Amino acid sequence: MARQALATQPKKSPWTKARVATVSGLGQDAITAAQFTRQGLRNDLVTLIARERNVIISVSLQAQQRGGQISVSALRAGVLAIGRQVMAKAQAEPIVKR
Repeated sequence: MARQALATQPKKSPWTKARVATVSGLGQDAITAAQFTRQGLRNDLVTLIARERNVIISVSLQAQQRGGQISVSALRAGVLAIGRQVMAKAQAEPIVKR
């Protein structure tokens, strides 16, 4: 469901459709999505959504290109590093059974 929501944008959204990629080794399901603004200064947005059982982790990093360049690969590496740390913490928590 998240993949479809990111891949389609409303008509007047300033963001492009996301380029979605599957991430392996991070929870049961994980994707990253890269989006860019269509107008004005260029903004890059990279989002990670990962799921492990009933835990959903969402991490986003955004950069505005003004003078210098921040690559999408650097933003993607950042969301993956943060996502891995948060997922490791979530997996270390005890499972509560009712």
